[in-house]
Amino acid sequence: MPSLYAFLLGRTRSFNYKCSTRSKRLERLERLERLERSGGAIMPKTRQQKEQMLSDYEEKLQKAKAIVFTTLVGLKTKDLFGLKNQLFEKGIDFKVVKNRLLEMVLKNHKIKTPSEISDKPLALAFSYEDEITPTKIIYNFAKENEKLEILGGIIDKKFVEPDKIKTLALLPSREDLYSRLIVSLNMPRYRLINLLTVNQYKLIYILKKMQQIQ
Repeated sequence: MPSLYAFLLGRTRSFNYKCSTRSKRLERLERLERLERSGGAIMPKTRQQKEQMLSDYEEKLQKAKAIVFTTLVGLKTKDLFGLKNQLFEKGIDFKVVKNRLLEMVLKNHKIKTPSEISDKPLALAFSYEDEITPTKIIYNFAKENEKLEILGGIIDKKFVEPDKIKTLALLPSREDLYSRLIVSLNMPRYRLINLLTVNQYKLIYILKKMQQIQ
């Protein structure tokens, strides 16, 4: 029968092997994530994968009311997840894209982008509800995280410069506009109530004065 020492030695080696394997897997995942964010993401190995990505880009471009172009080289993983969560809560997709495949889709729609953008690793925000929400979230995030740079965007199926994106970001949000509309619609009613209330007080005052005179 094997000795207790041999048994424990075997268990220790097995445990160390599992830990080593798990560590290597984590390192590989982290390396792939860094490559993707830095623009060095590994291209799909099969034609089918490329066609799937082209189809995905095409669908998002068709549905999106606004697309914001960013580059985020050097952005920390936790900050990236924080941005993704903010956008996700508003129904906005945010993903790193393959430049060459994206160019093919944009070319089919006759959308021209500045040549310098093609040389940078891109992460795009696709908004399907409105044009202002994604610009606000990304603009505010970029003010606190200099690693994220706004490169421009697509509005009404046309490319716009970063200044246009920043201008949209400073406009009132849809929620703000709704609130202002409700206030403006209710304003005449509030004025009428106020007028009636003031006149009622005046009438009471006059009646009291008349009683004093009598």
